[in-house]
Amino acid sequence: MSSSAYKTIESRFSEISLMGEIMEALSWDQEVYMAEGSVESRAAQLAWLSGRAHELLTRPDWEDLLGEADAHSDSLTHWQQANLREARREWIHAAALPGKLVEALTLATSRGEVAWRNARNEDDFSIFVPHLKKILELTRETAVLKADALDTTPYNALVDQFQPGLTTHTIDLVFDSLKDFLPGFLIEVQHAQNISKDDVAFKKSYSGRKQEELSLRIMDIMGFDFKRGRLDISAHPFTTGHPLDTRITTAYREHDPLFALTATIHETGHALYELNRPLDWRLQPVGYARGMVVHEAMSLFMEKMVALTPEFIQFITPVMQKVFGNFAELSFEHLYQVTRQVRPGYIRIEADEVTYPLHVILRYELELLLLDDKLKVEDIPEAWNDRMNEYLGIRPPGNAKGCLQDIHWAHGAFGYFPCYTLGAVMASQLFADLNEVYSTTSVDIQQGRFTGIVDWLKERIYDRASLLPFDDLVHAVSGQSISTEPFIKHLRERYAV
Repeated sequence: MSSSAYKTIESRFSEISLMGEIMEALSWDQEVYMAEGSVESRAAQLAWLSGRAHELLTRPDWEDLLGEADAHSDSLTHWQQANLREARREWIHAAALPGKLVEALTLATSRGEVAWRNARNEDDFSIFVPHLKKILELTRETAVLKADALDTTPYNALVDQFQPGLTTHTIDLVFDSLKDFLPGFLIEVQHAQNISKDDVAFKKSYSGRKQEELSLRIMDIMGFDFKRGRLDISAHPFTTGHPLDTRITTAYREHDPLFALTATIHETGHALYELNRPLDWRLQPVGYARGMVVHEAMSLFMEKMVALTPEFIQFITPVMQKVFGNFAELSFEHLYQVTRQVRPGYIRIEADEVTYPLHVILRYELELLLLDDKLKVEDIPEAWNDRMNEYLGIRPPGNAKGCLQDIHWAHGAFGYFPCYTLGAVMASQLFADLNEVYSTTSVDIQQGRFTGIVDWLKERIYDRASLLPFDDLVHAVSGQSISTEPFIKHLRERYAV
């Protein structure tokens, strides 16, 4: 009976995971290629699929199946036992919600994404307000129901969707440490650098075609498998897919070739994680990525820890010169100066390593207020701008460069933002460990050799998928819990003058 119960669980998750892959492909198409007038049909398709997946994961016999499999778990392998643990977690999340709520939230976010895009293009927050109100209403309902099922707080329940095991306790410890350190360090670095805007500006024009050529070249160098993936363009760079079909997008800016390059490297970091997850467990919960803190650690490891080193700049300089032309502004000295620039800016995805966490902390604090109904949707712009001024000393000139810049709330992804900075902290812990283990890391980076680095990450992260709980994985790969100490040390070494 135990074998039969466990096999039934695996069989059902194979179906559920296939539905998830279909929804990912449809969502990718909506964001990359689909005409705006088709959004209602796509929203209905996604809502129907999410409803059917939810039905399958909330059948009345699930609790009995899980209990029976648990009772005979001694007969299961280590991976199967972990899969059973993850299956129970997935079921708890799903069983907490009625199917109508799942479909309603999917429909609201599909519509909300289009409204957000129009609002940002028009720099008109009012276009997005009614959609965000609906998304927030449904998200609050979701959070309360899941909090009751998980015996935690509503916000922790939302965070657990993106990073299982992460709570506001850990988030607050990390963010409080960074809030103590970053403001003073930011002033120190700006004073020491004293760089004018012209010193770090690109004045040449860089065509999208040439930037795509560079993006494809760096993806190939990093080990992206183009037989199982592709590169496209979207307003907000992202990665989606699974080990057999992983797709990334980037964005090109005519007078900033580094934006697309670093965005592509970031997304390729995500993609390498997806492409290298254990294929045998692809359709099972234990084969999923271990959460978005770990996913962001993989992307930021490549983008920040590796690609901003002087060794990588030495490697990429002649590559860029070959693609674009031997411009003076593509010298090692200029590129290195640009990548080390620290300056408060409006846009999170353009922020340097020093100011980036403050962007995330701002969003985290507003999310808590919104979920607790202590901040009204209509008042988001003012609250956003006030915190931006408090933390970074600047006020956005409009909402397109302020509260409308991110797609996350349109997707209903409340609880996601902390994963970015926790991921940066984890990435710094991993990179410190890599440099202790391998003395040749700097040489490999300077020569554009990524095989050793990817193999090391494969052994430490990719191959394990969700085999270990989050805290256990962090300990296994770094020998300690999430800690800001390596991150702060990294910032001092890279940016202090």
